[in-house]
Amino acid sequence: ALKSFEHYPYAHRLPMKMGPYTLVELLGQGGMGAVYRGYREGGDGRRFEVAIKVVRDSVLLGSDAILIRSFSREVEVARGLAHSNVLQVQDFGEHHGIPYVVTDLLRGESTDALIASGRLSPAQSIRLLQGLVRGLAYMHAQEPPLVHRDVKPSNVFVTEQGDVKVVDYGLSKAVSDSSQSGSATHGTTPYMSPERYMGRVTPAADVFAVGAVIYELMTGKRLLDGFEIDPDSGRASEPSPLIVMRQAEHVEQHLLRREACDAVDSVVAGLGTVMLKCLRKEPSARYKDCGQLEDALDPFDRRLGASLRGVARSQADR
Repeated sequence: ALKSFEHYPYAHRLPMKMGPYTLVELLGQGGMGAVYRGYREGGDGRRFEVAIKVVRDSVLLGSDAILIRSFSREVEVARGLAHSNVLQVQDFGEHHGIPYVVTDLLRGESTDALIASGRLSPAQSIRLLQGLVRGLAYMHAQEPPLVHRDVKPSNVFVTEQGDVKVVDYGLSKAVSDSSQSGSATHGTTPYMSPERYMGRVTPAADVFAVGAVIYELMTGKRLLDGFEIDPDSGRASEPSPLIVMRQAEHVEQHLLRREACDAVDSVVAGLGTVMLKCLRKEPSARYKDCGQLEDALDPFDRRLGASLRGVARSQADR
């Protein structure tokens, strides 16, 4: 088997075949791999467009190989999910030893791009948040609960039609598997709850991340400055007591001074209180899961939420 997609002959010549799929365009790259637009030909000759995520070599090699050993099983769990706010996983396979995941092809923009563009109104941000939380609530309602573990603006997609989709299952874990220590530090540190650094993962960890996303949507700024994860490996250095303490203290300082709450309340009155409950240091002080958080956000959505249709633009329109 080949060691990486980068070593695959003609890997950078498009179009190219990968199993029954044809890759035609590079859409983006991240810590876990590269995403391509592609298609599969049906028996009647019709082409069905899909997105194909190819795992990168730095994840396949070294200490990150543990992710790949569980990757197939995790994708099988994701394939069983069916919700309007969750990206649909269609297929998983290997091509000459290179894992890939096939999902629906989305046209639109990620939330981090929308935040940077300044095109989201507060009312549209509320509708976006509710779509995000509904998707996560569905994941948390699985048995056992499925925790995303990498909730952040770049993993929340808005389609041209205004639909909100939770994307990127590369780090998702069932609670029964991820509540132990080990690879729990995989994620994006500005959105990681303090207990994540100690290897504890429950739905409350996703709730914490949503709290950080609320602040970013309402103010255009990141609430938490974390220790950056290596973009090539997709993982942070081993957590230490100092990292845990500094992250927890940073959150608590914002809570005690209420600066974050006031900043959010100045945009949407009352939303700061919801955000602060998401960001409590102790998981037991937060909303238990995103089902509870959905209930807390629902009055804001009913009162203020506005359609997202037309806000996101496809790559060709930008």
